[in-house]
Amino acid sequence: MTYRWMVLAVMLAACGGKERGTQPPAPSPPAPTPVAASGFPALETRCVTDEDCTYTGRWSTCCGVCEQRYASKAYVAKVDAYCEANPPAQCPPSGCSWGMATVHCVEGVCRDRPPQAPVMKVREPLPPKQP
Repeated sequence: MTYRWMVLAVMLAACGGKERGTQPPAPSPPAPTPVAASGFPALETRCVTDEDCTYTGRWSTCCGVCEQRYASKAYVAKVDAYCEANPPAQCPPSGCSWGMATVHCVEGVCRDRPPQAPVMKVREPLPPKQP
């Protein structure tokens, strides 16, 4: 008889002692994605020189996103001030890795410099052969 009790105890331990028909607890919902508050500065790309330009992942939210955009350094300063005054409750972890091209001021806009067409040197004709 003790053998039956041991088997029953092992079976209950393996089942976790759960009653039939019970459901496991629902998983907790994911953390909410931060949303920019109203008044977030609009992206600015105006520039005069290359030194006026940079790039940023904080063009729509104080938490930043992996997608980088070209921007003016004045814009980045405005975002820094805005986010300091309106800090996000929680930012999701970021696992971005990328490389951006060097940013330049091209025709008054911060962006990558357009590729230059290769310069082909015209070869001088050879002088005529001397007889």
